[in-house]
Amino acid sequence: SLHDALPISDEVLETFAELALERGSVYCVAEELAAPDLPIPDVEFGRVVSGDAALVPLDDWPQVEAAWEQARLLAQIEGVASTHTAALKSPGGEVQILALAAMARRSLVARVLLARRGRRWRREEVQEIEGLGARLALALHARALQARTEALYRRSDHVARTLQQSLLPDGIPDLPSCELAVRFTPAGEGDLVGGDFYDVFAVGDDQWAIVIGDVCGKGAQAAAVTAMARWTLRSLAGSPRPPTAALRALNEAMLRQDLDGRFITVAYALLSVHAGEAHLTVACAGHPPAILVSEDAEPARLDAHGDVLGIWPQIRLEQVELRLAPGESLVLYTDGVTDQGPGAERSPEHALRELAVGPGAGALADALQAEVERSSPFPRDDVAIVVLRYVPPGTGRVTLARTERHRVIPA
Repeated sequence: SLHDALPISDEVLETFAELALERGSVYCVAEELAAPDLPIPDVEFGRVVSGDAALVPLDDWPQVEAAWEQARLLAQIEGVASTHTAALKSPGGEVQILALAAMARRSLVARVLLARRGRRWRREEVQEIEGLGARLALALHARALQARTEALYRRSDHVARTLQQSLLPDGIPDLPSCELAVRFTPAGEGDLVGGDFYDVFAVGDDQWAIVIGDVCGKGAQAAAVTAMARWTLRSLAGSPRPPTAALRALNEAMLRQDLDGRFITVAYALLSVHAGEAHLTVACAGHPPAILVSEDAEPARLDAHGDVLGIWPQIRLEQVELRLAPGESLVLYTDGVTDQGPGAERSPEHALRELAVGPGAGALADALQAEVERSSPFPRDDVAIVVLRYVPPGTGRVTLARTERHRVIPA
């Protein structure tokens, strides 16, 4: 049956040709046509020739094409499959031609030319061929819909990947006396642009901003807000300002835009390294709290709380100042780490606590990533993780490193 599956078009056409030859045809040409209302990029259309081609000499093809043209015009006028018959004179007797224009959903999807010598086509034979043609048309149309859906998915998947990549920094810079590790996993199978982002950039001459954020929603609108937020924060980097001031400036910029109710959460850490000491100032605007990981204490959340950005003109923001001891780390992450649903019962602190003493930045990032993947190989939300570890010269235990890893989804 032509409806048992959705094989490639040549197989569908070959099945039709076999059925036509079984019903008295001696020669069959069946070919798929491109429906103007259902364009399919990068797809070859099928064509099958079966039977005795010598039955229709090349000189007689203009008459065959004229029969096809009559069937095509009638089909397009009436919106249903149509046929037209013609008789060709030949030394061996008349050759009877049956041209069929196959329609599906008012689109012309195939043309069929049948030929045999001798008796004319009876009405019941024409009706049977029209029935086969209707089944052929539906099978080809279903195949075209499937092929177009797959092509659109590949295109949207490519656009999503390209757009997502454009929202992330090209690379992460070297920070003085620090390890920096980044992990980023898009939600689902990576085919929809999410709102998670991270960035690391210089502020003034001797400070560095480490930023992670999450825009409400997904898709193009969320991507636009993500891009605006990231570049607004970068535009403020010319002159040093506290994290709370940078976040207030971003809030004001968002309120000047029509964001359709979208808001953003951000964790902003400002790093300075002087005279063998690393100082951090951290602020969170509605974002999951940063975690301080020390070798001689339990992982601890920093009490830097605040409101989300993009909703209210007056917002509450707190910031925490701390000095990183050698080997201590600051862990920033988005809520994709904690919002994986059933199975993700362990807190980020618990996952980090199980590591051996003195883990590198990459090991800490991998621990959180593994906790997410333990819940689901394709998380429901984007996951972004940034880990900063202070390793001053002379510690002699860890080689300075920068690691950045994005999960690549197979196409």
